[in-house]
Amino acid sequence: MTEKKAKDQGSGITTNRQSGGVNAGGSVSAGGDIVGGNKVGDTDIAKGIGAGAVVTQGRAASASVNSLAQDLARWQQRLEAAIDARSGLSATEKQDLKDQVAKIQEEAVRGDKADVGRLSKLISMLAPMAEDIFEVAITTLANPLLGVGLVVKKIGDKAKVEREANSST
Repeated sequence: MTEKKAKDQGSGITTNRQSGGVNAGGSVSAGGDIVGGNKVGDTDIAKGIGAGAVVTQGRAASASVNSLAQDLARWQQRLEAAIDARSGLSATEKQDLKDQVAKIQEEAVRGDKADVGRLSKLISMLAPMAEDIFEVAITTLANPLLGVGLVVKKIGDKAKVEREANSST
């Protein structure tokens, strides 16, 4: 560690400047910033940051950016685990459900560019295949698709109404 001492003539203030810190003794008054170490943070720095960027500040700061594709891959894994855990389904029925979930994931990963009509049809097709898996899919799919969450909820509500109408006839 390097240390530099400076004494202001006439004021009686001695300042020790060390790498990594500032030590001041005597009566001190300062304007602006006194920084012991690296100065981080400037309000103007955020002007050039683009959409989707994550900015953190400070020594202990950390950031995690999860893409829609990663969230949907985890969603698909959770659904496939729920399908595998479901008793009463043949291996063929389980595979059909997994294939349907994969199709939903493939369309949903397109985000804002997803075809809402196709997504609606794909999700609705889960209901007659396995009602409990459909419920899990609707409940858990809304979270990774924050931007499409309301659409997914409406699709689920519509499919429930259609299912109830078909079962009462």
